[in-house]
Amino acid sequence: MIYIKNDSRDPYFNLALEEFFLTRPDINATDKRGDDNALPPNDLTFEPILLLWQNAPTVVVGGRQNTLEEINLAFVEERKINVVRRTTGGGAVYHDLGNLNYSFIVPDPTRLSPAAALSKQSLNLFLSNELSVQPQGAPSSALALTDSFRLLSQPVVDVLRSWNIPAELSGRNDLTVDGRKISGSAQARKNGRALHHGTLLFDSNLDDVASSLRVDPEKFRSKAVASVRSRVANIVDFLPESERSDVIERFKVALLARLSKTQPITQKELNENELAQIQKLRDEKYATWAWNFGASPRFQFRSSRRFDWGKLELAFDVVRGRITRAQIFGDFFALDDLSSLLSRLVGTPLERDALLSRVTEPLLRQSLPSLSPNDFVDLALNAAPSPPDEPSCDTL
Repeated sequence: MIYIKNDSRDPYFNLALEEFFLTRPDINATDKRGDDNALPPNDLTFEPILLLWQNAPTVVVGGRQNTLEEINLAFVEERKINVVRRTTGGGAVYHDLGNLNYSFIVPDPTRLSPAAALSKQSLNLFLSNELSVQPQGAPSSALALTDSFRLLSQPVVDVLRSWNIPAELSGRNDLTVDGRKISGSAQARKNGRALHHGTLLFDSNLDDVASSLRVDPEKFRSKAVASVRSRVANIVDFLPESERSDVIERFKVALLARLSKTQPITQKELNENELAQIQKLRDEKYATWAWNFGASPRFQFRSSRRFDWGKLELAFDVVRGRITRAQIFGDFFALDDLSSLLSRLVGTPLERDALLSRVTEPLLRQSLPSLSPNDFVDLALNAAPSPPDEPSCDTL
């Protein structure tokens, strides 16, 4: 594993850093290069990458969310809190220097086949020694999305439990202690690679966490809690006073030690060329209003529903009974981008049989495997006109 040391507190740079290493198929690859010295675009065999990083006070919204609907804009502006959109799905989160973020970039566990070289070696890194020696340890075939989250969260759970903190995986992407959330995670995929990143609330300002976000009330009803503030907790709350100092630095050391039990770890410093490319991505994408807020054109119709696996919102324009423009928003996780699904909707009459003929199970399985065609069509047919004063949707 390659551990890339990064001391930046700039959220725009830190998200650009993740994307840079996720999307570069030539970094850390172990396959033989072809005559043109290039690697295949879907290379699966490369050394996993670890990033550990922190942000100055920031709200990070999910890649498919409408920013203005997720943040308390007045509070964010008053406190001069950064706002940035990430590429991964899931919901909006608050970061400050009491929070540590971790990122793993690995061969995509949802796409691996039994023949994928290094699949077992790469994935064994995330299991303890006790598990990795068992035949059923690291999977050698593709994982379901939920299993991928569990596998890649395991090293964090192991460290917290070694500190006598009874952390456990909860729901689709949370870590909880005594029913209170201490961490959330998200994933993205590119070129046969998966980015799995998560937050860890060590000693964050939980009042600012609650005040920065506008959270869907349905999320609270589904979890039987009254507010963000009552749902989340800091990790230090579960440690003795004598063990709370330098807790984030001690966790970094412990996580690296845990991972090194199954594979050597090499520390890497960013070189000047890499820094320049990451800075360019930061300036031209992550630090721009267009990426973080968007032009926000209005859609004629919108419909939303919260499933067990996340909230899905469908927004579209309809002209003469046919869909002319469509977009999907929410805090769900997708296996792939939604462009194929959205393109199939354009030109389709807004009626059940026509939609069912276009939105097929094989098509949904590529990106939203937990969604059935009937559920999708029901959501589309229940769409209502957008009120004139309603905040409009992003264009991602």
